[in-house]
Amino acid sequence: MVDIDDKQVEIYHMGHHPRVLGIDDVLDAPDLLPNFKLAVKDIFEA
Repeated sequence: MVDIDDKQVEIYHMGHHPRVLGIDDVLDAPDLLPNFKLAVKDIFEA
């Protein structure tokens, strides 16, 4: 989930606590998309 007000990304996996990424973090999903990385700040730049 992308929270535009708090400028953070929340990642949910069933049975686990959500992972919260802030503006200085990097979003990745090695199990789903190997080698994919996206700086969270790039999501919010306009």
